[in-house]
Amino acid sequence: MKPHSWSTEFALPLKALKLKGEEFGFNLVRNNLVEKETGSWMSPAKLRDSWAALYNDFPRVAFSDKTVPRFDVDGLSVTALEDLTNLANDGKPETIKAGKVLKLDPAKDFRLRLSDGGKVVYDYSYTPPEKVTLSRNREIDWPVLRFSPFMPCQITFLTKHSFPVKKEHEVDGRVIGKFELVFDMPEGISIIDGEKVDGSNGRSVYVKKLDHISRVSWKNYLKVTFGCSLPPGRSGVLRYHFRWPEGRTVTHEIPFESVEVKAAELPKKILVGVWGERDGWTEGLDKVGVNSLDSLFYNKSDGEINAVKRLSEKGFKMIRGAYNDFPFGAGMYFSGWTEKDRSARARDIDGYYIINKWSKGYQISPSYRGKLFQEGLERTREFCLKAGFRHVEFDTEDFFQPSGHLGDFSERTLQAFEKWFAEKHLGVEYVSPKVFEREPDKHPEHHKAWIDFKCWLWADFFAEIKKSLSADGAVSFYDYGMREVTEDACHARLTNHHWLKVFDGGIGGGWYAGVDRSTRGWMKNYAKMHEQWGVEPRKAVWISPARLVADYAVTTCPPVKDEMKCLFFEALSIGARGIWVYYQQIMDMDALRQLSDGIRVLNQCEDIVYDGTPIRNISTDVPYWEEIADYYKIGELVTRKNEPRVIVKGLEHNGRALITVSEYREQKQRVVNVKYKPLRDCAVRDLETGETVSMLKAGDASFGVKLDAARCCRIFIIE
Repeated sequence: MKPHSWSTEFALPLKALKLKGEEFGFNLVRNNLVEKETGSWMSPAKLRDSWAALYNDFPRVAFSDKTVPRFDVDGLSVTALEDLTNLANDGKPETIKAGKVLKLDPAKDFRLRLSDGGKVVYDYSYTPPEKVTLSRNREIDWPVLRFSPFMPCQITFLTKHSFPVKKEHEVDGRVIGKFELVFDMPEGISIIDGEKVDGSNGRSVYVKKLDHISRVSWKNYLKVTFGCSLPPGRSGVLRYHFRWPEGRTVTHEIPFESVEVKAAELPKKILVGVWGERDGWTEGLDKVGVNSLDSLFYNKSDGEINAVKRLSEKGFKMIRGAYNDFPFGAGMYFSGWTEKDRSARARDIDGYYIINKWSKGYQISPSYRGKLFQEGLERTREFCLKAGFRHVEFDTEDFFQPSGHLGDFSERTLQAFEKWFAEKHLGVEYVSPKVFEREPDKHPEHHKAWIDFKCWLWADFFAEIKKSLSADGAVSFYDYGMREVTEDACHARLTNHHWLKVFDGGIGGGWYAGVDRSTRGWMKNYAKMHEQWGVEPRKAVWISPARLVADYAVTTCPPVKDEMKCLFFEALSIGARGIWVYYQQIMDMDALRQLSDGIRVLNQCEDIVYDGTPIRNISTDVPYWEEIADYYKIGELVTRKNEPRVIVKGLEHNGRALITVSEYREQKQRVVNVKYKPLRDCAVRDLETGETVSMLKAGDASFGVKLDAARCCRIFIIE
């Protein structure tokens, strides 16, 4: 207990509550009449549209006389910590005395059904087949591994197993033990981080020792670094199995092939990076032209500072990922500040605190500039200065302000709005937002002003952070969270044209849904920003080495050859100043091949990409789709009308032009006439092959481009 604090205990008869069942959601609300403050664990129903979403996040309380038997599960054994009753033997009770250890035979079925008073409270089944297998990733499953003699390749796997796990490891399914991953491979393929134990008949056996395996986990990937001396074009099969003191799995096979990867120089202005954990493999990506590294795993230590300095000296532009605890002490989406300082919490129109559904804490007030804010900026500025960070990236989406449309009605924000309104709307009568926001349709101009003010205030929140970090030199801010530019989405997140001024490094997003859906999304969003706000946003995008299977990644478009390279070309022709690959854990050497090919094209046109302006008067002779159906998320098709069948776009700068022409949905052979009028005589050159495809005279109306399934996207420079 703190000084001047108090506590109370009270009891309610369950019969008086008239509850049915054993488990319920509950909420706590408190009114402080002295401070004129109302607080609640979860905001009450007056939060309107957010109420339904928050209901499932309510704390739960259970009223039951049922007790949970005590036991411990570890690897292949179960230890009774008290007398237990097992009902697994055809329903016949079996007593397991305290201290008894049940050993599982890896080759036999096992079932444990523990009861308390006749009720089953724990039910576990173990079956021997496929006890441990490898998977490429939880979001993709590539059938072939690609290696290259160009450089070693780190492949990230997930393990899948059917062992019982300890209670504290239920989330990732971790089993501690002496496991070994055994690879049987043809000569020419090696495991750099493993031990060679045998070699004969043109094959080698390597062992990688493991202290645990995980069923699924973001932080417990199994990384294996493969070496390859086979020439490009060779293919074969890897065989693997797991073994441990009690047994082993059956042997599985994975096909592989060797691909050609070429070196690329580092781009000078455009940032090209790979997101993920930093290690020796990612630090060697400069060989293919990757010039920046970013991560959210910064630990603020002197060792981290020295690592960042070392990589900067190597030529990497280091980016401070700002997903969590940025500025320092802020916690997950500023929940650290809102927990410790109540004045940092946003309030709804009735004075209740607004919950951040992502952090499960309180939503930050956009007007907060208090003690924790200032202390956090000072610590962050000191760290970034020592490390030499000049770039900071955010992925705000709706994580930071998921319910910006509900607030903020704190007194501090209301006072700031009154002052702002007087300056921006001279001669217009002031009305409190607490009045007009209850009936916004009756006060459209005030409502519009309130939205614009909140967006300005939220942008100023980050402008203060940026100003602090730029005290010793300019720092660029990037945000990848503006996937939707609708009025409702911008109001909820509090991001509009004010946002673009702060995040001057680049604004962008990515669906990881394949090149067709991503390209159309980029074009629509940036066009909306230009149309609604009259500004041309600086752009930065995420691309992926493979289509993910998450809700936001599905598409009706068929697979595309060299899809990531096509995404890279499309990003260049919209003027992306930052291109990041999401993410390292799903990359192999074929992904690096495509990335290197894209960077070598970028190095031929970087000035146009960085400083060019969009070409508005460009089109093709191919008719538009009347409508196409694509997914918004899994199971939810959306019809899009009047969509281009062939996508054409580009940039102009100093008399030169960069243009991409692409078609992904039909992928049939065709000749497309690109309607573009140059101002002088020039050549149209394919940047990927170096081929001159056309010579244009000043005033010519078009040039022809061949497309087919092998080359769905072509990128040209006109000079």
